[in-house]
Amino acid sequence: MVKEGEVKGYFKCHKHSVELRPVFLELARKIMSVHFSVVCISIELGMDMKADKYAC
Repeated sequence: MVKEGEVKGYFKCHKHSVELRPVFLELARKIMSVHFSVVCISIELGMDMKADKYAC
């Protein structure tokens, strides 16, 4: 998996370590922001469903 990331430019492999490239950090930020947005929307929808449940 690290070799594939190295080929795509996400990592730079050294003898005993792996260096994270800026491209990988940007990808991680994008993924984290998408997950955060999904969680926020899921929480909102869950709260709306609870409000509807008790509205009757």
